[in-house]
Amino acid sequence: MFTAPASTIISILEGDELASSYADNHRHARDFYIKNRSAIPKHQHILEALEVISEKMEIILTVEQLETILSLFPETRIKLAVYEGCSDTEVEDLVVDSVYRFITGCESPIHNDNTDINRSFEYLHSQAKEMGYSLTRQVKL
Repeated sequence: MFTAPASTIISILEGDELASSYADNHRHARDFYIKNRSAIPKHQHILEALEVISEKMEIILTVEQLETILSLFPETRIKLAVYEGCSDTEVEDLVVDSVYRFITGCESPIHNDNTDINRSFEYLHSQAKEMGYSLTRQVKL
């Protein structure tokens, strides 16, 4: 769940409408996650997420491996279950980011214009191979 800098609290207290809007959005998101905290994706939605990972990240995971990762990233698990798969781009991005974070310990570079995506994925693939995961194609590292 997204959190804002502590300075946002001061803006809220000072009546900043944008900050107050953020607070409302945060409350809605928090309530959504509490309500759905036990949501588990169906098998077909796990398979859909595996397809996204294979296509976008060129990494092959098993159902069990992805379920382990999702257990560590409840926001992704919940949205994959409640939104019933990856048809929503937010869910797709969460799946990619969660796997990227799990393997590398860093945020996914997908939406960061200042990052060399090719080099980032080179590192991702080297770490994935080191962890014993297979790649969809032979990537020279």
